[in-house]
Amino acid sequence: MATLRVVNLLLGAVLVGGMIMEVALILPTLRRLSGEATVRALQIMGPIAWRYLPVCGVGSTLAAIATIVLEPRFGEAVVRLTTVGVVTSMTGMAVNLTLYLPLEREMRAWSPQAPPAELPAALARVTRIHMARTTLFGFGFALYVVAAVLA
Repeated sequence: MATLRVVNLLLGAVLVGGMIMEVALILPTLRRLSGEATVRALQIMGPIAWRYLPVCGVGSTLAAIATIVLEPRFGEAVVRLTTVGVVTSMTGMAVNLTLYLPLEREMRAWSPQAPPAELPAALARVTRIHMARTTLFGFGFALYVVAAVLA
């Protein structure tokens, strides 16, 4: 079962790394670009991230669930930490799919030649939603790490 925990942690690390990169690099850069460049950047980068980050999040969460189910030797603390990590990660996925993705898709559909006046407000909103999902995924990952150390 160590393999499942490695998959859980590796995929979780890629996901959280992508979230942090967006906080530290992508969103601040988008706020500094012209409206045209911002929409073009979203149109280029958005689809790339949506190809691999959801796979990492789902894979990490499924590996965590499988670890709990298939490895009965774990103590109660490890099971609880992993379970709370799963719930936290799934909450992050829900925020991702219900709040972040629809807004990001709307922004990617805008014409770069005529970005709407609401672009700055939409960037502020997407940043707030992104901070929520980053916090959830980061906390879930931290719980997975603690559970792995205790296992």
